[in-house]
Amino acid sequence: YIGGAVSALAVMVCLYIFPIVTQYFEYKITDLKYSFRSYLDNDPDMNSSIVMVNLDDYSKIESGKPFWPYTYYAATIDKISSGDPTSIGIDIIFTNSVDTSGWSVFVSTLEESFLAINPYLVKYGDLKEPLDLKNHQDIFAELSMDGLSAAYPGYAKHVIDIMYKSQQVVMDNSLGIGFVNIEPDQDGVLRRLPIVSEVNGMLAPHFILRLLCEHIQYDLNKMELASK
Repeated sequence: YIGGAVSALAVMVCLYIFPIVTQYFEYKITDLKYSFRSYLDNDPDMNSSIVMVNLDDYSKIESGKPFWPYTYYAATIDKISSGDPTSIGIDIIFTNSVDTSGWSVFVSTLEESFLAINPYLVKYGDLKEPLDLKNHQDIFAELSMDGLSAAYPGYAKHVIDIMYKSQQVVMDNSLGIGFVNIEPDQDGVLRRLPIVSEVNGMLAPHFILRLLCEHIQYDLNKMELASK
């Protein structure tokens, strides 16, 4: 009996550890693949037309204004727009604020450039749980304007709620929107992006994909997912 119990315990331990070990090796193989590509100097070329302006907490503190007024954002967008970009990804969710000074200037700048891609954050869930249409008409209206392809059930992650989004007036004066969810692997490293999601039956693009499609003038209604 003792031998059988030990064998059963050993099998259980192996079954518990095996997925962890195989996942670890999968991560390492992926990392090695890209490291080897870099070693061979085969990394994709950086497009000089794509520029990232990083406005993190550190840069705000260095500017002397830890809390930026809306006029600062307006001035930044105006300067970037003067370079004739194809689009401007603004990875900041502009919700209600106590200090509204400069808000009208910010909105006017968005309207004049009309190049902004704005973010929204979603929550995924079971296919049987529908998304509340009444509370998110603004999001649906924006996505519908892009003429997105239909998303077949189960082919992309199903969105059951919109957690955060910018004010309606911000979206109205922007070029488009894209969800900004990221999914780090179990070791905390971000290797993949959920590049599309299913939002009320539409194949909605990630923030990064939305920017890329705008840059290369790709029609979003041509996107489709194929089962392998």
